Amino acid sequence: MGKPKSHPKLTPEQQSRVWAKIERGKPDACWRWLAKAKDRKGRGKVRIDKRSYHVPRLLWELTNGPLPVELKVYETCFNLGCCNPAHLGTGTQSEIQSIAWRHKNGEPRNRKLAQRVDDPQTQAKVYPALTEDDQARFWAKVEKRGADDCWPWLAGCTGSYGYGVLKAQGRYLRAHRLAYILTHGPITPVNRVVRHTCDNPPCCNPSHLLLGTQVNNAEDRETRGNHGNHARGADHPRARLRPADIPKIRKRLKAGEPQAVIAEDYSVCQSTIGDIKLGKTWANA
Repeated sequence: MGKPKSHPKLTPEQQSRVWAKIERGKPDACWRWLAKAKDRKGRGKVRIDKRSYHVPRLLWELTNGPLPVELKVYETCFNLGCCNPAHLGTGTQSEIQSIAWRHKNGEPRNRKLAQRVDDPQTQAKVYPALTEDDQARFWAKVEKRGADDCWPWLAGCTGSYGYGVLKAQGRYLRAHRLAYILTHGPITPVNRVVRHTCDNPPCCNPSHLLLGTQVNNAEDRETRGNHGNHARGADHPRARLRPADIPKIRKRLKAGEPQAVIAEDYSVCQSTIGDIKLGKTWANA
């Protein structure tokens, strides 16, 4: 989820320019956007100070005042080209999806379907209660350091984001969410994300974990400058490997040694060794 874009306060001249592109009719009728600038769904767009903004949100804020960035504007008439402020409502992405689904399909037929409709954005599932053996196995894979230090996950990680993963109760569970649950209790509501205040995905130190929303996550990325242009190799601030280690790792890979064994020797995730093998990282070492 990208960071929501706050809309500017329009000058009187800019407001006149926006209204001039709207065909206004009766107060309870839809008002059509006349300009060609539209998004792929047909909503009007206008360019202000070299940035494009959605017209419905601009009109809602002109009529009602500033709107929190985490809320979105939708057409209560379900005419995506409508610009009548009387036809505009607000809500979260999930709420708006739920309203649109009900408009198209009617009331859900059963409780399970209703739950999915009412929380359409939620992909997170309730984590199962771990047995004592599972809990012991989990903490055995966490390198506990000082109270303020990162506690790295020593076992398998997801390839794309680097979060630790534990297989328990027949499911793959994210290690940092488990660390939060085992320390602070169940995550409620379940669609809350667990954020790293240290910005270190493999970290499982509960004091570095904080509940939040996807919007909070996006704001964290914006504040910390994490836009995907991450430092790689020895330039990464949390790099465990040095350039001198890479030829040795490649030699062991070539000899057919399991990636998991090599990863354990260097205290890194198996995916890190896999990336070296594929040339995704340390390509010039």
